[in-house]
Amino acid sequence: MKLLFKLAFRELYNNRKFSLFFISTLFVGLIGFALLSNLQSSINHYMNQYAKSILAADVKFSTNFKLTEKESNWLNKQLPKGTKQARMISFFAMARAKDKAKLVSVKAIDNGYPLYGRFTFKTNNKTTTKSLNTHVATWAQAELLRLLNVKQGDSIQLGDAQFQVQEQVKDAPGLSFWNANIGYQLYIGLDQVDKTGLLQKGSRQSFAYFFLFPPQIDSAKLSEKISSDFEAEFPNHSFQMTHYSNANKRIGGILLTLTRYLALLALVALFLAGIGIAYLFQAYLSERKKELAIVISLGFTKLQAISILIIQIITLSLIASLLAVFVSFALLPFALSRLAYFLPNGFHFINSPSVLLITLLISVSSSFAFTFPLFYQLKSNPILSLFQSISITKKNRLNLPLILSYVPLLLFYEVVSVVQVNSFYIGSLFTGSLVISIIMFAFIAIGITYLLSLWKKRPLTVTFILRRWQRNKATFLAIFISLATGSLLLNFMPLLATGITQELQRPDSLDMPSFFLFDIQKEEKQDLENWLRTQDLTLANEAAMIPAKLQAVNNKSLSKLRLKKAVTKKEKDKKRIATRDYWLSERANLYKSETVTKGTWFTDKKTENELPQISIDRYFAKQMNVALGDKLTFTIDGLPVTGKIKNFRQIRWNSFEPNFFVLFQPPTLTHAPGSYLGTLNHVPENKKLNLQLALAKKFPTISILDVSFVLKKILALLTSILLAVNSMAYISIFVGLLIVYTITFYETAQRKQEANLLKVLGANVHHIYTYYLVEFTFLGFICASIGLVLSFILSYVVAKLFFIHVTPSFSLTLWSNIGIMTCISTFTALFSMYKVMRSQPSSLFSEFSALSS
Repeated sequence: MKLLFKLAFRELYNNRKFSLFFISTLFVGLIGFALLSNLQSSINHYMNQYAKSILAADVKFSTNFKLTEKESNWLNKQLPKGTKQARMISFFAMARAKDKAKLVSVKAIDNGYPLYGRFTFKTNNKTTTKSLNTHVATWAQAELLRLLNVKQGDSIQLGDAQFQVQEQVKDAPGLSFWNANIGYQLYIGLDQVDKTGLLQKGSRQSFAYFFLFPPQIDSAKLSEKISSDFEAEFPNHSFQMTHYSNANKRIGGILLTLTRYLALLALVALFLAGIGIAYLFQAYLSERKKELAIVISLGFTKLQAISILIIQIITLSLIASLLAVFVSFALLPFALSRLAYFLPNGFHFINSPSVLLITLLISVSSSFAFTFPLFYQLKSNPILSLFQSISITKKNRLNLPLILSYVPLLLFYEVVSVVQVNSFYIGSLFTGSLVISIIMFAFIAIGITYLLSLWKKRPLTVTFILRRWQRNKATFLAIFISLATGSLLLNFMPLLATGITQELQRPDSLDMPSFFLFDIQKEEKQDLENWLRTQDLTLANEAAMIPAKLQAVNNKSLSKLRLKKAVTKKEKDKKRIATRDYWLSERANLYKSETVTKGTWFTDKKTENELPQISIDRYFAKQMNVALGDKLTFTIDGLPVTGKIKNFRQIRWNSFEPNFFVLFQPPTLTHAPGSYLGTLNHVPENKKLNLQLALAKKFPTISILDVSFVLKKILALLTSILLAVNSMAYISIFVGLLIVYTITFYETAQRKQEANLLKVLGANVHHIYTYYLVEFTFLGFICASIGLVLSFILSYVVAKLFFIHVTPSFSLTLWSNIGIMTCISTFTALFSMYKVMRSQPSSLFSEFSALSS
């Protein structure tokens, strides 16, 4: 065994070029994998904390009725030891101060609230919720105080009690645009709520119980179990169990998009490295077959000879992985800390030990996968090669057993893909797509050689290149597939990044709302619009808000589904669709942020017997499992309204326009009971306060919500995320270009003997340069072009299957990758051939001398 290690290490030292290329290629891929996996963990952690701060807990249990003692005791028994709890009662009430009054959302909280996140006040950020429960005091949004014309220290009347304004709230858990309540927030102590006298039997109120589970508990699974068991134990009690991941659909959508994108990006970095080392290893095997024959002729068994190669691959892989782990652990956090200015507040880079361990295991495991083809390539008697004359253009054939010998490698990457993206379907589809692409590249390469062979009057240079490719088919296919797949993966993630950028970025053509106006009654809508015109303002994006319940789908009642116990995720989704509250609206035209993806927009008029037409958000339609032409029946104020689905819409929710999942063809809901909402855009900062005061005085029942501050926070968050997405895309570009350079440089460097033979046969230096430059320029261009086209197809399929709203698009940068790849192939060939051309033709006969001696 000691001799095997000695021979293995000596071979690595004597082939330092191969060793260096192998280590550097695998190192870059592994460092990219480690960086992106750690960044994925970091962003997941940050977004999860953000979502938890919105909900203020891991799980929220809410109900419209106070839990009985039996229900409360049962719920507490289900909670694991170490669970922290908090409570809140929410209700609407009129807040009065002096001669002014305003409808507000009152939140009565206990000392434990919030379990996540914190309140931010205008003056003192050290105040705790304990002060609310020990004093008859309140925390109010600053805008509300302005509307009521009170200051900090003054009193606000709620029901029968006077609450002193203790703090002005700037920010609070749950105070987000996508999760905002209609009405300004007023916080009081839970122990003080009875003093208001507002919570009487029959009052509209909501009771919420917040839970923070111990770290080792899977909060999602536990919340599902508690929800299912509570429903079975108390079937007549209506409730809602909300996990933080579902607290805000928009944040959940961003988190899902980022998680999938970074997981795929890490896989691409790993695949690119695999392509590079697969090519290098194949070339290395071709060179080392004669050395293996010598070793076997000296008495070694085939297994011992193969063991030498296994030792070499494992050694190189260990060196590369240890370097990647060291750099990831020691240097990357420091580098990312320099980018703290561009990252969201509270974002911390997590260097997960599990990621470093996975990086090490992947590197070593891939070594074993790569060594498996050795058993096929050494099945023949290698000793016979010692008695064959040197053949520079030795014919190597591609056959089924050789292809099957790489199946373990394919299975290895399949397992890694599934584990990385945490989905068998996505991982398998991604790996399968790459395999199909590789097969297509192989057929394209064969097709190119066939077409060139049909060219009767081809130049001598083309004939020379064609003969080389035909006689070394396996080598040619390895180069072509490696370059084309490198180009595919090189462009795949940047293409996906352009689509994600478009999805998260607010379109410049859309107006940013300054205020949202709610509770606009039908009879005052015209008066409001007239008054706003006197203020040089226009009510934009006005839309009806009609509360409704989904009663039936295709005339099939959902009443039984509401009572049925849901077990599977599919059943729970169906039940959620059936039991949720809907806000319906009607509109004759599309917003700029909407696009019809299936079907056609509403017709101008409908016949008397024709059902009203319905437009549904396409993602929501997928959740509802409905199709075009299906009939939906909603109950509005006790009366059924049936419509037929006319189209699906794609909604850009980052437009911040008041969009609705379900739209009816007007004038279906014209006489339905409800209210209106709208936005005010481009309100100057110095006019906001006076506008709110004037509006509250003129229209006291209308709620006005200043959303500009919250929107700025959200846009800042999205901008930081987009920076990370675009930056990470360049990692795949760097790794891809490195692979192109490695393959081109190493392949041209192996042409030393062939170049010397051409010199002996009378070819001059100019002709030899021309042969290789034409070959590698053509390969670089054709592989880059084919890879780019297939990358668009693959990215489009992946985007539509996994990212829903993302649509990839070409950019000038991606088109320039064709030129960059071509130039790299050309100039790398030129550089490496310069060294090859400096060798003497006499070196061609050095092997004969070595054998004869």
